[in-house]
Amino acid sequence: MFSVQRCRSKVVIIFSLALLLSLVTIDYSFSALVGYWSFDQGDSVKDLSSNKNHGQLKGNPKLVKGQSGDALEFNGSSDWVSIGA
Repeated sequence: MFSVQRCRSKVVIIFSLALLLSLVTIDYSFSALVGYWSFDQGDSVKDLSSNKNHGQLKGNPKLVKGQSGDALEFNGSSDWVSIGA
């Protein structure tokens, strides 16, 4: 009985390691990237990835000083970005 429990423990450990490795190897490459919008271009929301999912500003977001360069400030109600069809 002791050897059966020991064998089950090894199977569980091996299965757990295999599951962990499969989760770690999920593809997070740029090919899975939908778009990259920096929000520091003022009057446009250009997709800086190669996917060309450019956006249009709606409302009147303000161009403000960001932590690194400029940024867009949205008021949370009537300012947004429309992307897509």
